[in-house]
Amino acid sequence: LPYGGAYGPYRGEIKMELVDGINVMFGNPNNANVEEQPYILLIGRDTVENLREEAKLNKKFRPSDENNDFIDFQIQPDYDTQWQAGIGGQHELIPDEDGDGKALYAYMYFKVTEEKDVIDPKTGDVVMEVVTDSKGEPVIATDEKGQPIIGMDGEPKYKKKPMRQLVTSVHVTKATKTTTIFEDVDTGLTRYPIAWGNWERQKNQYHGRALVTGMVPNQIFINSMFAMVMRHQQLLGFPKTIYNADIISQWTNEIGQAIGVRGLRPDQNINQVAYNLQPADMSNQIMLAIDKAVAMTKDCLGATDAQLGNVHPDNTSALMVLQSAAEIPLENTRANLHEWMEDIGSILLDMMGTYYGERPIIREREFEEPIVASDGAPPQIDPFSGGMKTNKVVRKVVETFDFSQFKHLWLNVRVNVGATTYFSEIAMVQTLDNLRRDGVIDMIQYLERVPDRLIPQRDKLIEDLKTKAMQQEQELAAQQQMQMNNGIIPGSDGQAIGSMTEGQEAAFGAAEGMPKKLPPSGTNATVGGAIDDAKAFASLPPGMQQRFEDIPSARAKKNVLQHGRILAR
Repeated sequence: LPYGGAYGPYRGEIKMELVDGINVMFGNPNNANVEEQPYILLIGRDTVENLREEAKLNKKFRPSDENNDFIDFQIQPDYDTQWQAGIGGQHELIPDEDGDGKALYAYMYFKVTEEKDVIDPKTGDVVMEVVTDSKGEPVIATDEKGQPIIGMDGEPKYKKKPMRQLVTSVHVTKATKTTTIFEDVDTGLTRYPIAWGNWERQKNQYHGRALVTGMVPNQIFINSMFAMVMRHQQLLGFPKTIYNADIISQWTNEIGQAIGVRGLRPDQNINQVAYNLQPADMSNQIMLAIDKAVAMTKDCLGATDAQLGNVHPDNTSALMVLQSAAEIPLENTRANLHEWMEDIGSILLDMMGTYYGERPIIREREFEEPIVASDGAPPQIDPFSGGMKTNKVVRKVVETFDFSQFKHLWLNVRVNVGATTYFSEIAMVQTLDNLRRDGVIDMIQYLERVPDRLIPQRDKLIEDLKTKAMQQEQELAAQQQMQMNNGIIPGSDGQAIGSMTEGQEAAFGAAEGMPKKLPPSGTNATVGGAIDDAKAFASLPPGMQQRFEDIPSARAKKNVLQHGRILAR
C-alpha cells in the first residue's frame, strides 16, 4: 500500500527486479529493440513451494481445471542450474524428504492486437461515426419502406456505427517444465514491462558487448607477464649459498646459529669455505611493458587520472578540459544508460495509467499567507496599501488525480543528467563568488544557489537574512512616512515638501516614471523648452537622490510626489 495505507487502501507499489542478461531471451535475437519483439522469455528459478501456491491462486487463469493435488504432483524440483549466472547460481537448496527445492520457470510476454469500440472518456459511451460507401460518401439512413429519414431541421440523417480502433496489449503466460501456472493473461499494458540495457551495442545481436570484452586480451597478457615475474622472483629472487661440504658438514640459515668448520689449512682463507651467489637481474623492460599495458587499457576505456580524481585540483579549468576529453570513449555507454532509464520511466508511466485509476497524490502548492510574528503579535499592515502583508509559502497538499489519462497521452520521456564531480562543484562555487563580488547577485541569492554541504544550516541563515531585510524595509517605510507627515521630503536633510522647485518636482516625476511636466500654455516650447528630467534629477542633492531611490515601492514614491504637490499648492 502506498504510504503505508495512510491515504486509503490504494494498491500500486511498483517493484523492479534486475535480471541477468542470459536469462532474457528475445523472439528475434538479431534485433535489440524490445517493443519490436514477437515475444520475450524471462527465465528464473524459485522454490517449489512458492510455485505451487502461485498455481493454486491462479487456478482461474488456466484452461484446464486441475485440482490442487495434481498441481503438487506436477511441480517438482529440478537441477537445471547450468545456465544461471555466477558461481552462486550453481549451488541451491537440497530437496528434503517433502520434495521442497527449486524449479525452473519461464514468463512469456507477447502482444495481442484486437479491434475494440472507442469509448468516450468523459461520458463512458461508445463513440459513433458516419457510415460511408465505397466512394467515401456518407450513407443516408432509411426507414422500413426504404425512404430517407429526414430530421427536424430538414436535413437527411446518416447511418452511424460504433467507431472501432486497433488496441494492442501485452499478454503473459507463466509455466514450469511440467505444468502451467497461468496462461494468456491480459495485463492491459501497452509496452513490454522489460527495459533492456547494453554496455555497448553490436549489430545483429541483442546481447551487445560486455565491459570486459575488449579488456580480455590485454588482461591475459598482463596476468601472464605478472605470473612469470612472480615465478622468477620465487626461483631466482634470493641469493644461494655454495659451501665446501668437505669442510662444513651441514649448512644452516638460522639467525645466530654457529657453523662448525673442520680440516681448514693454515694458509686457507675462511672466505673460500662458502660463497653466496647473487640473484640474476631481471630486465626492467618487463615491468615497463606491464605498466604501459595497464595505462593504455585505462586510457582507452576512459578511466584516466582526471576522471578518477587522482590529480590535485590546482587548475580547475585544465582539469575540466581533461575530464571532457576523457569522457569521449564513454559517451555511447552513457547514452545507452540514459536510454535505459528513459525506457524504465515509460514502463512506469504505462503501469500507472493501466492500474492506478483515480487516487490521491501529494503535490506542492504555492499559497499567500499573512505575515505573523513568532511572538504572537497581530498580522503586519502595509502602510501604503492598507492591507495585510503576505508572503508566498509552498506547502504539500493531497489532491485526487486520474492516472488513466496517461493512456491517452504521448509522453516524451527524457533523462537529463548533469555533472556532479568534485571539480564541477568547485567551478560552480567560483562562478557564484565572482557574481557576488561584481554585485550581480546579493547575499541571499548567493546562499540559495551554493551547495548545501558547503555552509552549515544554510536554510536558517537565509531565513534570518530575509527577516532582517524585511525589518529594515519596514523601519525605512515608517521613517519616510513620519517625514512626510512632518512636511519634509524623505532624504532631503530637512527640506520641506512645499519648497520643491519646478526642476525638483519634474525630477521626482521622471524618477517615478510620470509624464514630464509641460510648460505653461502660451509660452514658447522651443525657448527654454521642457525641463530635461535627467538633468533636473541630477541637480538634486545626493542625499535626496539616494533616499528617493531607496523608497521600497513605486506606490510609496507616488504618494511622496502627490503629497508634495498638495503642500506646494
